[in-house]
Amino acid sequence: MTKFYYVARLPTGRKIKGYLQVEDENELIKILLKHDYKLIKYKKYKNKKQLFTFISVNKKDILSFCENINMMLKAGLTLKEAIHLTKDVVQKAEFKNVLIEIEKEISKGKSFYNAIANYPNIFPVFFRTMINLAEISGNLRSIFEHLISYYRFEISIKKKIVNTMFYPCLLLLLCFIVIIVISTVIVPSFVKIFTELKVDLPLMTKIIILISTFISNYFIYILIGSIILFICLMLYSKTQKGKYFIDKIKTKLIIYKNFFIINSTSKFCKCFKILIDSGIPVVTSIDICSTLINNLYIKEKFIFAIDEIKSGSTISQALFLLDFFPHLVIETIYISEKTANLSYSLDILGNIYEEEFHNRIQRLTTILEPALILFIAGVVIILIIAIFIPLFSMLNNIGGM
Repeated sequence: MTKFYYVARLPTGRKIKGYLQVEDENELIKILLKHDYKLIKYKKYKNKKQLFTFISVNKKDILSFCENINMMLKAGLTLKEAIHLTKDVVQKAEFKNVLIEIEKEISKGKSFYNAIANYPNIFPVFFRTMINLAEISGNLRSIFEHLISYYRFEISIKKKIVNTMFYPCLLLLLCFIVIIVISTVIVPSFVKIFTELKVDLPLMTKIIILISTFISNYFIYILIGSIILFICLMLYSKTQKGKYFIDKIKTKLIIYKNFFIINSTSKFCKCFKILIDSGIPVVTSIDICSTLINNLYIKEKFIFAIDEIKSGSTISQALFLLDFFPHLVIETIYISEKTANLSYSLDILGNIYEEEFHNRIQRLTTILEPALILFIAGVVIILIIAIFIPLFSMLNNIGGM
């Protein structure tokens, strides 16, 4: 089998690009013609190792896929038929090619889970695990509805964070630009004047000039050094040891901990509810939910909690030993276990902590915005004072002469 890169034109006139793994050029042309694609050009794909790989398929694409499949399954179509129709409405070439391959695998008799297991960069662990459990229980349609609910929640949270943090990040960028411009353009021009006229400078002005000179002379080295440091940290964080070390440090940071715990609690409760509503055992449910927590240090603690439940501990006892979730969650789950009302309680807890996370983000923004504005104003005022005091002193001396 050879992998080909191709450029083709759809019946609508729109160009698409993608990859197909086929026997030869003739099979490539046949497959594209079968889908009414007009081949423009193609070439053999040469595999090149890349330091960074970007996958353009995101959670919105997965949500759209789930919605389409769910709708077609409800209409009475088989999974293979649903995938066949869905791939024709998918816009992204990468995703379309993956769905074509998945359809082929299902046609050969493979299960849906085994077909998607070959594409971990496209389908997240949570999605793959849910599909596997759905096929075992024979409850595929219900699982797609739960997946839709979960991904809508995930996208909603991300949208809130982006919308809320956009303005503070813009201010932070503005602050950085202001400092660089003042240090590399404005201050050096005054330094030249003061040096030529041999003005006696106050301590504040000397410090500002010293900092400005350092930034001006070594800016390119600072920039390159920062980029190298960032790349090294990124590469280190990709290793198991590095990720564990960084994740452990994160849990000690108060600001990160406050936001991370609230967000993770909301995710955990919502996911746990979906799983137990689908009839999945508690131990398996908690194991799946732990994959949603993006912290290796905390994930390892979940292994201990799962072992405790297997040994006979209750859910609330095991989660309490994690020393991670807020007390309200532990107490509510403890009561729910006694009243056999766990699903309802998890739904309420998920909504409470989702709202709390959103409120905390808003409060942080409310504090950050004026703080950053004051910081920028403070920097500008200090620079004005440091530059103009000796300037006025110099003018007064000239006037006195």
